[in-house]
Amino acid sequence: MLAFFIDTDVCHITSLYVYIILWNILFYNSKYSVMISKVQTLQDLVSTDELFGLIMKRFDVEEADMKEKISRLAAKENLDMNFLTDLLIAFEDANEFSPQKLRNYPIQLIINYLKKTHQFYISSKLPQIEQSIYHLDSKVQGNNASLKVLKHFFSDYKKALTEHIEMEEKVLFPYILHMSFSFTEKRFTAQAVQKPYLNDMLTEHDHEHEDRLEEIVDFLSKKKDGLENHLSFKVLLTQFETFKRDLRVHERLEEEVLIPQVIELENKLNFASLN
Repeated sequence: MLAFFIDTDVCHITSLYVYIILWNILFYNSKYSVMISKVQTLQDLVSTDELFGLIMKRFDVEEADMKEKISRLAAKENLDMNFLTDLLIAFEDANEFSPQKLRNYPIQLIINYLKKTHQFYISSKLPQIEQSIYHLDSKVQGNNASLKVLKHFFSDYKKALTEHIEMEEKVLFPYILHMSFSFTEKRFTAQAVQKPYLNDMLTEHDHEHEDRLEEIVDFLSKKKDGLENHLSFKVLLTQFETFKRDLRVHERLEEEVLIPQVIELENKLNFASLN
């Protein structure tokens, strides 16, 4: 990771992999200094920070473009590197998650990231975990009761999470984006100022999916029936732990950032429609 050295009034930041010319340093506390350089490529940054690589996997950046300078790539791919940097902080330390700071970003930007994360879960994370479960099943001799429970548990979890994602994609996000457009364009129609879905959104976001994933991880962590001796099991447990971390940031972004933004937007629309 990064090592920090203070020399008089100059802050020199070095890495085992790269030496970076300063572009944008955001100091949050004495523990964290997050930096993205104009001369550093996305490939350099991903190789330096594994978590940033995890975040970038949900964006459709071609492998060849990974070697472009970040400033040029960000402009071409419409990436807000300040936003991604703030997310990186949240991934690295849950205590550094800053709802107030993240609420300053446009709703469209938040929803775009959430939608890309949904796609990342459906097309990549869930299939990878499912594949690991079946790979573990092929390595285990006999009828393992714990593995049978795990397969059933994950199947139900995948179905519930997929249905939740579909509801947001087809109903909630279009509703929010319509409100945002209406407010920006000052089109205060009845559809724009009504609240048909917000209560559903608040009800849906009760940590159910995070809690169920925690149950799976807890179940796996306590297994002492031979499963834990397989390398495939250790890979699977790591995948679940990583997914749990990712899902926690995702849910907090929805609950603590997007929902308050939507409530504020609805209030503004209702007020504006009365004047």
